[in-house]
Amino acid sequence: MPAPDDLERPSAGRHKPQRRRPKKVILFIDPLPLRCEGIACALEAHARDLRVLPLADPALAAGITRDADPMLVLLNIAGAHVTDAAVTEAVAAIRAHLPTTPIALLAEREIAAEIVTAIENGIRGYIPIRLEPAVMIKALRLVAAGGTFAPAEAFMHAQESEATVVRAGADPAAARADQGEPAVLATLSPRQLAILDLLRTGRSNKAIANELVIPESIVKAEVRRIMQKLNASNRTQVAMLLADKLPNG
Repeated sequence: MPAPDDLERPSAGRHKPQRRRPKKVILFIDPLPLRCEGIACALEAHARDLRVLPLADPALAAGITRDADPMLVLLNIAGAHVTDAAVTEAVAAIRAHLPTTPIALLAEREIAAEIVTAIENGIRGYIPIRLEPAVMIKALRLVAAGGTFAPAEAFMHAQESEATVVRAGADPAAARADQGEPAVLATLSPRQLAILDLLRTGRSNKAIANELVIPESIVKAEVRRIMQKLNASNRTQVAMLLADKLPNG
């Protein structure tokens, strides 16, 4: 009969059960419940080490963070613009609860100017919804690790549209002027045009910055560039020079 000590001693071939590593958490925010659940499940299916928590409202993140420390927040803006009030308010709500957690946007639009605006405002990833789930997961891992992701195709398309005009033997600015845009305005970037549109309504730099959700310092720098291109000495002169060239908004 075995000694008592032998009964308590585990057999040599038996291993202690290994502790499972806790899954890393991604908060996925989408106001449409069915779409939110579906996308969250699709992402989880391609990453066994991740847990994707679907939320319909950014404000609900406050309760989640008590039990989990998310590595990333993914906000679905669908077809909205990055400067739309609903988007900026959602981002602000997320940052109120998770000030240091990186934020990525899931979007239908792939417009270079909008992507730049998002990145400049602290968004760390701009994820096109057309991506395969496996590719999307890789992009999210990059953002969570401290990187920045943006679709290169959007910038390539912007360059190709200008290159097509050049190959046709025309200057891009002249081509834009032929489409009804004054030649001097055709030299302005999309952001400068957006600032100019607000500038001529009498808005201050701070008001323009709030409207476009960009730093006021950038607005000031762009206003100076606009004045140089228009050979204007002040903001009032800019508005006067454009009064007969642009329709009232």
